[in-house]
Amino acid sequence: MKKKITLAIFLVSLIVQSALALKPDSVYHYRPENAAMIYKEMDIETPDGYKIKAWFFPAQEIIEERSLLAYFYEHPLSRPYETITDQPLPTVIVSDGDAENMGGSVVYARILVAHGYNVVTFDWRGFGQSSPFPMDQDFLCYTEFLTDYHAVINHVAQMKEVDPENIALYGFSTGAYLSMAAAHTNDHVKCFVGRALMTSFDDFLANHPRWATDNRQLKKPLDYPEELYPIHVAPHFKKPTFLIVGGKDVRTPVSMSEAVFEKLPGEKLLWVVPEAEHGGPRGPEFIDIDRFERMWVNFLDIHLKR
Repeated sequence: MKKKITLAIFLVSLIVQSALALKPDSVYHYRPENAAMIYKEMDIETPDGYKIKAWFFPAQEIIEERSLLAYFYEHPLSRPYETITDQPLPTVIVSDGDAENMGGSVVYARILVAHGYNVVTFDWRGFGQSSPFPMDQDFLCYTEFLTDYHAVINHVAQMKEVDPENIALYGFSTGAYLSMAAAHTNDHVKCFVGRALMTSFDDFLANHPRWATDNRQLKKPLDYPEELYPIHVAPHFKKPTFLIVGGKDVRTPVSMSEAVFEKLPGEKLLWVVPEAEHGGPRGPEFIDIDRFERMWVNFLDIHLKR
């Protein structure tokens, strides 16, 4: 398979960052066609009647970097949907943070499909082209996002392209703690990778005044099960786990990832990226691009049967 394009090519356009609280965007500023990727759109229905928009990227040959420059933004390329094998493959579900939409996750899909993995991205209700959902943007998240996540996992596990016994979750910031909760409560999930993981809403809110530059009164969802806070899940979480955090992350500092990591009883790996911040262009995956890819793929290669 051709070597994947480096993340660096996306730096000039990737704008997805954590917004401290909810900041949904209904417009996809970049789509799979901008990266010349094979994919198909899916509308997944939740048990409470919401439509979750998802993109399914099969493992695929990718356009090389010099060729991709001709397509990126100005000349999007639509490629017909096809798979490289009739056999079901390991699959990684990527969840967003609290801002924008899944358009920013195309970069992660591009890394993994080149290594033989299917990838699924999706939007929480109220984000992207998923069903509208009224929300107070000062909330850190809505518990309903867990319903969305399980609907996606359960749908993906039934797809003919997917090996249902080899599904991994990857999430960053808000997506990290929601991914850990979903992995803990869904038997389809085999392993979990989280970047910028908090310990609990209470710890996050207590830390917020130390670095906040505004007077926003952030709120935690009162109906979110406290037993699903990462710090409470950790002692019972036996699935292989890879945690990534920036050494200069002031929002979800290294101490939070370390506290969760210490309590994990199963196979685990923690990577602290010294000069990295919480996210955006200074996030761990951009500060040390090559090592991020190498460690992420190696973890998946070990824990998802190929």
